[in-house]
Amino acid sequence: MTGYVYIHTRPLQAAQRYDFAECADHGFIREWRSFRQEIRKRLTEVAESSDEAGVMGPDCPPDAITVFDLMQTERGLWILIKKFEVFGKFYDCYRDDGLRHPQSVVAPVSAYVCFADLLLQKAAKGECFQYHSTLLKLMDALCALPAETMDFATAQKVIRLIDGEEALVEKLEKDVYGI
Repeated sequence: MTGYVYIHTRPLQAAQRYDFAECADHGFIREWRSFRQEIRKRLTEVAESSDEAGVMGPDCPPDAITVFDLMQTERGLWILIKKFEVFGKFYDCYRDDGLRHPQSVVAPVSAYVCFADLLLQKAAKGECFQYHSTLLKLMDALCALPAETMDFATAQKVIRLIDGEEALVEKLEKDVYGI
């Protein structure tokens, strides 16, 4: 196991605290990379040994908006960013005003993976640094989930997200430190 200090203890249940994180230190980056590679290896093993499975969307009431539909709009994406940053989770169904629907439950892992993919795309375009920040926190949570709880498709997507996250961090290192 690595010395990465932000291994989430309650992923997708509660927010992880990053107060005064010493993330500018090269030792921190080294530990972060080591942790991500460890998770990537575990997920590769899971992906090679599990069956492919289809992902079902949430079964929301007719007056609700699914989390997948919500994240397809700019307004909805920012609602989910705020909810994830504050609570470390979001729900499967929302009302028109952005509040959780009374019949909703915590969103499935597939929603967080889709959310991470959208954040990665936005962060890669350099649109707003908040996308980077939320993506890194979300990836900490996804990487803390037990690998064996993921099906083939989810494990493959998280591996791809880890690779994309690594590319973003490398670019950021070059931009900031000239490395």
